[in-house]
Amino acid sequence: MIGETNRLKFRKTEMRDLKFVCELEQDEDNAAFIIPWSDEKHKEAIENKDIVHLIIEELYTSKQIGYIIIAGIESPHRTIELLRITIAEKRKRLRDRSIKTGQKMGI
Repeated sequence: MIGETNRLKFRKTEMRDLKFVCELEQDEDNAAFIIPWSDEKHKEAIENKDIVHLIIEELYTSKQIGYIIIAGIESPHRTIELLRITIAEKRKRLRDRSIKTGQKMGI
């Protein structure tokens, strides 16, 4: 696990999570805002040492609620780039909480 708050936990995405990630991208509520990646592109991101690909889960139920991808982890310029964040449940401020938690964890 990478980190947690009183409601959320973040862990590295595993290959077994890709079905959830890809289905979330294909969901009609999300498809209008992002260009879905292929399984292969997500696999490349997971294996890339300069990128952190994380699953966001509810802390006590471990229910997957989204994912976040951040690049620039190994940047000598100490800058990172939020490539994408996608949350399944809308209007619960989970996206904002996820971003703030990531900032606090230094990712």
